[in-house]
Amino acid sequence: MIPFALQPEPGSFDTEVRQKGVAWLTNTPDAAQRDRPHNYWKHCLPDLRHAFRGLCAYAAMRVEAKGTVDHFQSWAKTKAATPELAYEWRNYRFCSFAINSLKNKFDEDVLDPFDIQDGWFKVSLPDMQLEPTDLIPEPYKDRVSITLTRLQLAHGEDLVEFRRAWYDQYKEGGLPVLDMMDEWAPLVAKAIRDKLAAGEPLP
Repeated sequence: MIPFALQPEPGSFDTEVRQKGVAWLTNTPDAAQRDRPHNYWKHCLPDLRHAFRGLCAYAAMRVEAKGTVDHFQSWAKTKAATPELAYEWRNYRFCSFAINSLKNKFDEDVLDPFDIQDGWFKVSLPDMQLEPTDLIPEPYKDRVSITLTRLQLAHGEDLVEFRRAWYDQYKEGGLPVLDMMDEWAPLVAKAIRDKLAAGEPLP
């Protein structure tokens, strides 16, 4: 995970998402019909992807497919008291399909990408595991363990293979590939740059 900051909501968001969502909530008072809210948020997916630079907010890797809108506070938790959060830009995180599925309704124990600070996580070479660092403040440490496990960020097979593929490309292509990795796999790129800066051989 890497730091992300909340970006200004798109100019069309209020009309295309918030207003339509609030109207749907108003016209759908029956709780049974609210099991799945209408997905007006689909209209802002391209803007959300851009706001997160195409990177999954949790995996910190470029999502090659369209990706998904993750409701950080899930509908399951907000539909009774604050259903309008389903249609609020500040509650959205850009996410891969796989990780959004793993996160599901478990929001309270998962780290918010907007809370992450630089240097909290690193990728270890050559095993490509995502590891927490000593920079993480004590109040967040329990949620770190839960997040890494639930979202399979530390050693999930797909993510490890994706990181390793970029590492192999770097070993074949050198610095031009490393510059591209800053946009596609920034934590892998940082791990390599740290090794180079320290004058250590790459494993």
